[in-house]
Amino acid sequence: MSHTNGLGASTALSKEVEESLVTDLEKVALEKDSPTPSSLERTITSKEGDILVATTSRVDSLDPDNHKLSHEFQFPEDPDAPEEHQFTFRAVFVGCMLGGVIAASNVYLGLKTGWTFGASLFGSLFGFAILKPMSRVLPEKFGGGYFGPKENVCCQSAATAAGSLGLLFVSGFPAAYQLGLMKSPKEDFGRLITF
Repeated sequence: MSHTNGLGASTALSKEVEESLVTDLEKVALEKDSPTPSSLERTITSKEGDILVATTSRVDSLDPDNHKLSHEFQFPEDPDAPEEHQFTFRAVFVGCMLGGVIAASNVYLGLKTGWTFGASLFGSLFGFAILKPMSRVLPEKFGGGYFGPKENVCCQSAATAAGSLGLLFVSGFPAAYQLGLMKSPKEDFGRLITF
């Protein structure tokens, strides 16, 4: 077995040193394979080419909720929640209204300063602030009913899409006027509304 130091020089380990390393790792593995009251640790020793690899993993075998640590269960859904519809009229309508506010403010802010901001966070927070109370107060036929995180994402997506529609008025049209491709808004009214 040979090891390489940081400078690339290769040194060979004697057979005795290699056997003692493997023996020590096996002892650690045997000590850690004995189950403790709350966990079980396993050490797997393998040899990949000239490199000796030891991997230790801890498994909480006695914990029935061990699967909740997985990335799939970090945001569990409420089991008592009714069947939800994430693409709803109220989510799209509120998202488009919030996106319209962002689009108008982006045109003004972009022409004054050259900076704009995204509608994603605004649409998510204000969409939740509008739709959650509305879902509790109104009857179901007027936009009430269960409101969950997936419907809030739909509202956020609609706000993001609607909020970015005014960006052409901030960048594209002013550039066309600067380059002389367009004359004046009165003469180019047809071009402006076809956007």
